[in-house]
Amino acid sequence: MTDAADDRLWVEAWRTFTYAVFIGLFALLAARPRQAPAVWEPVLANKAALVVFAVRVGDIPEARLAGMVDFGLVVVVAPAYVLSRGRQAWQSLQPPVPV
Repeated sequence: MTDAADDRLWVEAWRTFTYAVFIGLFALLAARPRQAPAVWEPVLANKAALVVFAVRVGDIPEARLAGMVDFGLVVVVAPAYVLSRGRQAWQSLQPPVPV
């Protein structure tokens, strides 16, 4: 970020801080996969949307590389969601059934 040109400084700062947010989200999902309602789905949707966007913009080198990285994350996060039963996180939001 320190080497970014003035016209790219905001974008590079946003990218850097976004990486920090996603590191936190991935750490949360790794530590508590079934106690993170509404975290799995936006993370997966974001990465999938970025893959689609990278394909749509085509031959932009930066998009090609980022798209491949995000595709790798989709390939890892989607099975992790299924295998860790991340969808069960939503059950923690439902009130307990009275006995």
